[in-house]
Amino acid sequence: MTEIKTIIVDTASAIKLIPLKSEFHIPCLKNVILLSNDEKTWDNLFEVGFKVFYFEDLIQEGLGLPENNNFEIPSLESIAITCFTSGSTGRPK
Repeated sequence: MTEIKTIIVDTASAIKLIPLKSEFHIPCLKNVILLSNDEKTWDNLFEVGFKVFYFEDLIQEGLGLPENNNFEIPSLESIAITCFTSGSTGRPK
């Protein structure tokens, strides 16, 4: 079982998350970033307990930050994990 907290998905994949969240199969997943601005999908995800964002809104928010922000620059010791699926099996690669 994974403990991924945030996922970036298209609308078709996002819709598949709704019953999984409703049935408590993915308790660690908290945030969904939608690649397209689909209001109905946003509402449905929110109703089952996800915090939902539109990808484009996050990009615009980032562009609006001042250049002298206080973000910590990642070092060689920083860890990031990217899980992805090609969609053929649904299993992370």
